[in-house]
Amino acid sequence: MTVNLQGSDLNIDNLNLDFDQSFVCIQVTNPTDAENGQGLYTNWTLCCDGNYSFSGDCSLGTTEFFAEKINVFPNPASDFVFIKSPYEIEAVEIFTLNGEKLQNAFSEANRIDMRSLVSGIYFIKLSGENGSQVVKKIVKK
Repeated sequence: MTVNLQGSDLNIDNLNLDFDQSFVCIQVTNPTDAENGQGLYTNWTLCCDGNYSFSGDCSLGTTEFFAEKINVFPNPASDFVFIKSPYEIEAVEIFTLNGEKLQNAFSEANRIDMRSLVSGIYFIKLSGENGSQVVKKIVKK
C-alpha cells in the first residue's frame, strides 16, 4: 500500500495514521526528516511497529524498497560485518564472485563472521519479510 503525501505534507502540522497492512510506503517530500521525526514531521504519529517506511519515491518495487533500507557495514571489513535493517532478516548467505555458496552466516547480534574468509570480494544475500531479497557486495580485507 502507498500513501502519497509528497508536496501536501508541507502543510500538515499534525498527522495520525493507523493502518492494518503488512507494509505501507509513505511518500513524502523529505524522507530523512520524516524517518527521524524532525522538522515538519515532529507531530506525526504512526502505528504498526515499523511496517511502514518513508520514501521520496514509493513507485519502487518491494525488493528495491527493502534494499534501500538495509545497511551492511563496515565495507571493506576484516573480522565482522554488521547488518542494520528496520526489517526482520530471516536468512543470510555468502557467495563468491563465481556464485558459489560458501555459508549461511547469521547471528542474533546482526553480524556476519568474515574471519574464515580469504581476502576478496563477496556477495551477501539477505532474505527478509514477504520473500524480499537483496544482495550486497562486501570486500574482505
